Amino acid sequence: MTAVPHLMNPEDLVRLYGEVPPLGAFRPRAVNLSWRGPAVALRVDLPAFPATVAPEWEGADVDTVQCHFRFHAVEDLALEEWEPPVPSASFTAEPLGRDRRMRVTVEAEGSYLDFTASGSTVARFRSYLSSGTSC
Repeated sequence: MTAVPHLMNPEDLVRLYGEVPPLGAFRPRAVNLSWRGPAVALRVDLPAFPATVAPEWEGADVDTVQCHFRFHAVEDLALEEWEPPVPSASFTAEPLGRDRRMRVTVEAEGSYLDFTASGSTVARFRSYLSSGTSC
């Protein structure tokens, strides 16, 4: 299980899952580099749907939760390959022990992303049916 160290706002994940869910693997959908500063945003499908459906999704035919993880003060960025679609990638975020720094790695066949960052946030939650129907 990999948790995101220095996640500044875990409240929405905890509200949905009861805790920060295991993030050792997920389906990466997009990597966005910010021109406003050294930041990376990962749009991902989380590996499991929550046991209890969020009130805003009740009655909807959904089975996947998607969100954005944004990493701040990014340095040492390496994006060696990115060949979507990537059905599943391994994810690690290891604390480096100084200034809230962490090393983030996303790896899959045909894809590799690695960088260091200081702190992260999670936002922009949505749900959809994985067959392609959005909610």
